[in-house]
Amino acid sequence: MPHEKLKPLLVECARYGIRVTGIFPLMLDLFRDVDVEAPISGQRWVFGHIANLTADDIAAIRDLGLVITTHTSSFLYKGGLALLERLGPEWEDEIVPLRALVDAGVPVSFGSDNLPPSLFHSFWHAVARRERSTVRVIGAQ
Repeated sequence: MPHEKLKPLLVECARYGIRVTGIFPLMLDLFRDVDVEAPISGQRWVFGHIANLTADDIAAIRDLGLVITTHTSSFLYKGGLALLERLGPEWEDEIVPLRALVDAGVPVSFGSDNLPPSLFHSFWHAVARRERSTVRVIGAQ
């Protein structure tokens, strides 16, 4: 749905205390825009499927009071190497930056999209941070 059509709906959700869940990077900008008209801090809106986040993104997530859900199977284990190659080595520590989120006080939960259905794989991805084809560690920080 285009930003200009979705924003009024989300503003009303914020005004009525309806929790929203959004995935993918473009939703963070939309959540920022909504917050200007109807504050969302304290409503625990959910931002999921994070692939990479800058320090500014993490600060905004914290300030907006968002809760993060991860998809480490996709963005570390299966696609971490491709993401690293696309972003470049200087951005490696921004790939699924769990430590930075936790240090900023952002609530983080694990997700799997049921691929595989066990969250134990997600726990392992978060700790080992290895991608599957070369077993390279992605974003050790």
